[in-house]
Amino acid sequence: MKKKIINILLLLVACMGYGQEYKYYTSTTNFISLSASNCYGANPLATIQAKGSINIIDVNNDTLSEESGVFEFDTRPVNYKVSFGSCRWLEGPSSGSTFGLGGYTITINESLDSYYEIKKGNDGTLFGALYFEKRDLSEINEIECNGLNLNATSSVAASDIIEWQYSFDGNLETINNSQNKSSVFIDYDNFAVNFSENTGKTIFFRYKLVGDVFSPLKAYTIISCSPPLIGVFPQETKCAYTNDGSFRIDLKRGLYSNEKLAIILYRKNDFTDEFDIILDQNLNITTLEKIDETTYRHSWTNTLPKGIYKLKYQTGKKGSDISPDDISWNSLIPVDLEIKSSEAVTFSITAHADKTCFEVNDGFIELKANGESGRTFFYQLQRDNIIQNAGTNGGWLPFTGANNTTTINSLSKARYTIKVRDSNSNPCYAKE
Repeated sequence: MKKKIINILLLLVACMGYGQEYKYYTSTTNFISLSASNCYGANPLATIQAKGSINIIDVNNDTLSEESGVFEFDTRPVNYKVSFGSCRWLEGPSSGSTFGLGGYTITINESLDSYYEIKKGNDGTLFGALYFEKRDLSEINEIECNGLNLNATSSVAASDIIEWQYSFDGNLETINNSQNKSSVFIDYDNFAVNFSENTGKTIFFRYKLVGDVFSPLKAYTIISCSPPLIGVFPQETKCAYTNDGSFRIDLKRGLYSNEKLAIILYRKNDFTDEFDIILDQNLNITTLEKIDETTYRHSWTNTLPKGIYKLKYQTGKKGSDISPDDISWNSLIPVDLEIKSSEAVTFSITAHADKTCFEVNDGFIELKANGESGRTFFYQLQRDNIIQNAGTNGGWLPFTGANNTTTINSLSKARYTIKVRDSNSNPCYAKE
């Protein structure tokens, strides 16, 4: 039983840690010479016993580095120790004995994920500095059209920050007006880098601190702003009883070569009045139809029933996943859309008469049809269940009168059935 419990615990730990990879970023400086050369200026005469040293020590008391600089360690550092060296007296009453030149230690509390400290002498001389930050390398950062707020860690005061910097295409530059600020805003549309022309590329940000130490360069993928919307234009169903509606969406620009468009449709729930039904989705649209220089179109390919909808769209990097459950959809303002059905085809018999004489076929029926504007109408006449004029368009004859009316003449005594349809390419029929 104990073995099973241990296996389960190990599995839980493995699952909890999956996808996370931590590094321990450490930036250190030292401004005091480690040569111990000032031993020669001592009075009485002295010489160098030992030069100074640097040790960055981890939680296991192992030395991670014997130099200052910028590092990303696999184990957590706890102490940054700097010794200025030692001297040995060559004369006087203490001849042969040694004395140290001092040093300093910066200790990182093991409960902290970030830490910054500078060391100074009693006279204000800057000895050195350390900045530490625990980094989750699995973290994905993006900068998109709403811009980006960059924030220093809580261990750093605004007065400690000399400036913020960015690196793009290998060039390191200072961000304008970023001195002594614990937070800076990166305006997507007003920055030294033209973000809209560099989507998919990576830009790095960091801040420089008093003591010439730095925060880590953090990478941000440049994500394009979704194209501005011109409008969504519904297309009603072809017939009153069909579920073949659609729509088109017009945008103000096309898609970049590394960009895709994702669209989700939400349909109104007839029972709750909530838009909680994702009726359809297209998450991998890679091309738009160019109408002109400022209009780019996508026509929905799947057929839709009549109803009230809300549409959301966004763009992302081609080849990446945009799940319908992604939190990014929550902040998007939906576009209202209603797909209506075409007007139903109906007809009525406005007048009729039986034949007036045994040997004369002078009965008639007058019809009036209604339906979708702009369409004409046809009728089919069956006499005792036999289609009349079947050799002409299957017996479908056009209405010939004004205002969608027609008269069927020369009728003899019989039982007649009439069907009516419109002129749509896929005809719509009057319901019997």
